Amino acid sequence: HKCIERIRRGLLARFADHVFVLDPAFLPFCARADARVVSFGAKEGGRTSTANLDAIRSLTERVDKVILIAGQDGGKYMAFMRITELHELFAGFGQKVGFVTAGMADNRRFNDAIEADLLRIVEPNIREKDLVGLVDYVYRENTDISMPYTIYAAATAGIPVLTREGNILAKIVRREQIGLSIEDMDGALDQDFDFAGF
Repeated sequence: HKCIERIRRGLLARFADHVFVLDPAFLPFCARADARVVSFGAKEGGRTSTANLDAIRSLTERVDKVILIAGQDGGKYMAFMRITELHELFAGFGQKVGFVTAGMADNRRFNDAIEADLLRIVEPNIREKDLVGLVDYVYRENTDISMPYTIYAAATAGIPVLTREGNILAKIVRREQIGLSIEDMDGALDQDFDFAGF
């Protein structure tokens, strides 16, 4: 129950020895004034497989923009549920968009136009830095459980993050100039981003 969960988290935050957040933007919302910022950094080891890189290269040849959505599905990742909306949004800008999905449930299906340019890959060690020049955006939502790592990995690779307006993730990508909210995309598809801080 949401009320019990809220109370449980509040008690944990109040009585924990230390509280850490994954981005300084979270500090004003933290229940503890002594909260500190921490980063898990980059994943260790592994490379994106050659077969998957070749498949992504092939996708880039037939579309204008490529969006990566990676994570574990099963109803937990809102990002996968936005594929149809993103497809329609880019089409409205005259852009043909393709999607690279890693971890999306096999039974999640879309219309034929989307499926034609949707690449489902199995990749335990997907590395955003391997996808520079192949992927134009990483899409993530505030409620997706690996959101902090996604921001870090995308920004250090120099790949802009796309998200929705009305949450802290949109504020972070705008403040740090590392991405866009989809509501701000009109006329901003080719804007420059600033990844120097990463």
